[in-house]
Amino acid sequence: MDIYTAVISLSATRKHVMTSVANHRTVASLAKVCYLLAGGEDVFRKSPFLSLNINFIIPPLRLDNEACKVMRESVAYGIPVMANVFGQRGASSPVSVIKSVCQTIAETLAGLLICRVLDPNSKVICGPRSMVTDLRTGGMAAGSGEQTKTTSLLRQMMRYYNLLNSSIAGASDSNIPDYQAGYEKALTIATSAQLESNLI
Repeated sequence: MDIYTAVISLSATRKHVMTSVANHRTVASLAKVCYLLAGGEDVFRKSPFLSLNINFIIPPLRLDNEACKVMRESVAYGIPVMANVFGQRGASSPVSVIKSVCQTIAETLAGLLICRVLDPNSKVICGPRSMVTDLRTGGMAAGSGEQTKTTSLLRQMMRYYNLLNSSIAGASDSNIPDYQAGYEKALTIATSAQLESNLI
């Protein structure tokens, strides 16, 4: 399924495609497809048009074995890695904003370190996401002001370290396309853009 998803996505656009892979053995086949489409391995490595979204860590601070193998294979074949961390404040990371941001940054830097140890020239985008949990329901509060504040602190840390980064934005806690949905989406996207996220 991962190969089909990538091939169908690549055949439908000339833009960069970001996808994911569940099994590390799939990466070699995916790389062959990319090399074929690019006109050679060197051409793809110079200007990759596909990257892999990898949630390599299970907060708090536990590496996912299979996801790390996918990361290793991606680096070996020259496929850029989006090193994602998805802690949830109040669930898998501290409820405190600062403590949650600290944990998320540590986990994100671990992913960057893994890739750079494997290949100092590996292409990595850091994806620190500290999601907010509604402690009354246990659900995510992705459109909340607290989420925007947390995202802005994470972006500032990425700018401090001068690292390519992505942010998650555009979510809403509304169940219908109403004013709340529009406001929350606009707020989170505008904040990420103003903080110069490389990828939103």
